[in-house]
Amino acid sequence: MTTFDRNVTPELLIWSGVVQGVGMGLTFVPLSSIAFITLSARFRNEASGIYSLARNIGSSIGISILLGSLAVYYRANREELVPHISPFADALRYPEFSYLTEMAQTQGYAVLDMLVDQEALMLAYVGDFRTMMWLTLAVIPLVGLLRSHATLST
Repeated sequence: MTTFDRNVTPELLIWSGVVQGVGMGLTFVPLSSIAFITLSARFRNEASGIYSLARNIGSSIGISILLGSLAVYYRANREELVPHISPFADALRYPEFSYLTEMAQTQGYAVLDMLVDQEALMLAYVGDFRTMMWLTLAVIPLVGLLRSHATLST
């Protein structure tokens, strides 16, 4: 997902969603099992509620942080892209952009602004995906801290 651009195909989006869904299933089921393996049966009802609450609060905090970083990335990307847009920019001389010179000046500016917004937002999403990738890779070594059930019960 860190290589997506504005021309991403629906099939690629669907398959990345499928892979994420499988990954979530392969992550949270063992994590739940590990969380409850050392508890006696009489504490599991209360622990289940606390576990769900902690997971929901953690998800909410994570989503809030990522939305904040999305806004920061969007703003930074837009500030970086806008100075490159001028009537004298070489990129605007390509045939794909000839329709901008044929439009009225205000319409052309509106279309350019929309294109800059789309590109800045796409780059912001890619930045968020990259952040999530690095956080996931940073957490993987923590799996080595887990102990087996036989070690825990002694």
